[in-house]
Amino acid sequence: MNIGIFLGHPAHFHYFKNSARMLQADGHNVFFAVKEKDILEKLMESAGFSYTRVRGKRDKSDKWHLAKSVLETDWNLGRFVRENKIDILVGAILPFLSRINGSETIVIGED
Repeated sequence: MNIGIFLGHPAHFHYFKNSARMLQADGHNVFFAVKEKDILEKLMESAGFSYTRVRGKRDKSDKWHLAKSVLETDWNLGRFVRENKIDILVGAILPFLSRINGSETIVIGED
């Protein structure tokens, strides 16, 4: 099974790292999508996980840039799901993304 994990904050890395390793040990393919946030990418690299960045630093200068950033993230996350043939997508995400791509979603609250 192809499992996608979306990480938007370094705390999410610590929340999912052991589960991801257990899933891999059970023979599942685990793919990570991350936002550029604090030290998240350094944590991923130090743990030996490969990942796809779906959003860089957010431009908070006005509402237009914020909306554009959200749409860009959703678009890139949708592409990530399609390219990796994700069966289950887990993380602090919007559930409509998996409906569009035909996968299941497990939404984890950010707070």
